[in-house]
Amino acid sequence: MTLTSSKPTASPPTSLPSCAPVSTDPQDVDLTASTGFRGDIDGLRALAIVAVVLFHADVSGFSGGFVGVDVFFVISGFLITRNLLAERDRTGRIGLAAFWARRARRLVPALGLMMAVTGVAALFVLSPLEWSAASLDVATSATYVSNMRYAATANDYFAVGRTNLFLHTWSLSVEEQFYLVWPLVVAVAAGIGFGRHLLRRGRVQGVLVTIAFVSVMLCVYFTAAGSPWAFYGLATRAWQFAAAGLLATVVGVPVDLCRLRPRCGPMRWAVDPGVYGFVGLALIIGSVLIMDERTPYPGTAALVPTAGALLVLAAGAPANATVLGQALSRPMLQRLGRISYSWYLWHWPVIVVVAIVADSERPAVKLSAALAALGPATASYRLVEQPLRRSRSLIASTRRSLVVGVAITVAVGLLAVGVAQQGRIALREPLQAQVAAARADIDMEGACRRELRLPETCLLGADAAAATIVVVGDSHAAAWIPAYDAAIAGLSIRVVVRSHPGCPSADITIQVATIRDGAEACRTFRRRTAELIAELAPDAVVMANASFLGQILDANGRVPGRGEQIDIWRAALDAQVGRLRAAGITVALLANGPKLGFDPLVCIGRKGSVHRCSPSRSDALADVTPLVDAEVAVLAAPTADRSAVGPVVLRTDDLMCGPDVCPLVLDGVVVLYDFNHVTVSFARRQGPAMRRFLRQLVVLPRETSG
Repeated sequence: MTLTSSKPTASPPTSLPSCAPVSTDPQDVDLTASTGFRGDIDGLRALAIVAVVLFHADVSGFSGGFVGVDVFFVISGFLITRNLLAERDRTGRIGLAAFWARRARRLVPALGLMMAVTGVAALFVLSPLEWSAASLDVATSATYVSNMRYAATANDYFAVGRTNLFLHTWSLSVEEQFYLVWPLVVAVAAGIGFGRHLLRRGRVQGVLVTIAFVSVMLCVYFTAAGSPWAFYGLATRAWQFAAAGLLATVVGVPVDLCRLRPRCGPMRWAVDPGVYGFVGLALIIGSVLIMDERTPYPGTAALVPTAGALLVLAAGAPANATVLGQALSRPMLQRLGRISYSWYLWHWPVIVVVAIVADSERPAVKLSAALAALGPATASYRLVEQPLRRSRSLIASTRRSLVVGVAITVAVGLLAVGVAQQGRIALREPLQAQVAAARADIDMEGACRRELRLPETCLLGADAAAATIVVVGDSHAAAWIPAYDAAIAGLSIRVVVRSHPGCPSADITIQVATIRDGAEACRTFRRRTAELIAELAPDAVVMANASFLGQILDANGRVPGRGEQIDIWRAALDAQVGRLRAAGITVALLANGPKLGFDPLVCIGRKGSVHRCSPSRSDALADVTPLVDAEVAVLAAPTADRSAVGPVVLRTDDLMCGPDVCPLVLDGVVVLYDFNHVTVSFARRQGPAMRRFLRQLVVLPRETSG
């Protein structure tokens, strides 16, 4: 983000066109020496950074604070486009190298300092298991491509960033890519219309409209498809910059909609800037208060805060002439606006470091950390950012400015190499090596065959087996594939595993499905599973589901209380069991095991201790036992044509937990590779228990019973 400071400059001379650029960046004075002061823009920046910070601190009521980044995008598109057009109007050209040199002086030193300090801090607060990823984060952030890294690795901004010290740099990467490309776009567009000023601006407007249209279509499409590129990509965000650039070509020209109506008469359609300025502010605030991580974003939802920021910017011309402009120009907002770039740089890594050290995710802890980040942010602004921006030596030499920017980037890159090397050394230690091996121990489907050619299906055993068992569920159904494979060795049993991550076997809707794949994907999976079961006519069906307590939605798409969620789950499971039993199929349950609120391997790596990270049984099963009890009750319930029978259940919690504690390492084997999925090695060791479980479900010929 370009979160620049504001300082009054000379009033524009009357010879300048009405669309003269307005800058709030003192270092842009050499670009547009006679610009007007826009204190409202710094005030708008202050509101945006506060929204982002409070969102990252998990402060209640600011669930949509992430839209502050959209406001920054709009401000950047507006200011940069105006300054570039001003230079073209004044000099007849756009100095690309000089522009990039100004951006280098403005952005790179402060970013480099934050990256260096945070990179060193990573060696103390993160585990060696995380150092390799952190080194890539440092390298990609320093070179302004971290957004591409997060998009390519399908990182969910709302789900994975809690321990990523550099996740916030994605927006800086988007902006820097914009700064790299945009001067070329404006230079070419402005160069098309040689001659009259208005003709040239008309050509620029045409190019910006085209970019905005194509980009917003891509944004909507990729958001609907659930692609992370919608959130992180420049192509899907360019419309916000382009819309602001389009505004920059017209702000300062009186708006009179009567021009569009030949017989307008006395009716005047011009709108008071004070009105649409407050409308814009309301749109931004409404987005902050109403939107949350469940909002498909950016998509069409991003139109709201973007339009709000555009209206506020439009209302600010002439500068500070409205009540809103004067309010946004208040001293406190001006101070926050001036250091907003530095505060953005520092607030997130400080939040993450403090949360790790304090071992707490409480909003009060995070908010305290975010406010404490104002300290290094202010120091960085005064001691690094401002001195280098105002350095006469650097201002006098474009080449020198670019060299300094490159040198800082290279230095940070070398730091990234050092972090990676330290990680490789640390992982040679026995416990750390065991943790690293467990993280890689996830090839659950190595024994699968794919003769059915049906996605999300794993076949184990011979086709001519005497009995067939179908296991159906989410990723937990697949997690135990090594155990099924070990269990049927020597038995004439074929196991068919149908699994889809985030899709329980019963017909319910959960939040994770609505965010990632959509409820429709789950319905399709369940329909095809039912068709496959009807085709195979198996002897038994085993249900294997994770615990989604806290994520189960009601008919209105809302998360009700725990009791109602359990009732919804029980009713859906009862319907599924009823259909299977009506077809003469035995139904059994692979009950879910521990569900942790943290990454066990990261915990072991950070604390260097298995014991300190192993949770109590009650904590690990708090969100699991209520749903498992409901599942057991459904299987044990009597039916119309039979009396109650003892349900066939394998309690994986008993395999993974003792009476008081759920150890993270059992018999020298790491149990979980993440917060609730078993490692391949542990699952394979449970072959005997799985064998006893499966044998209860089928009758085998004596010669194959093993």
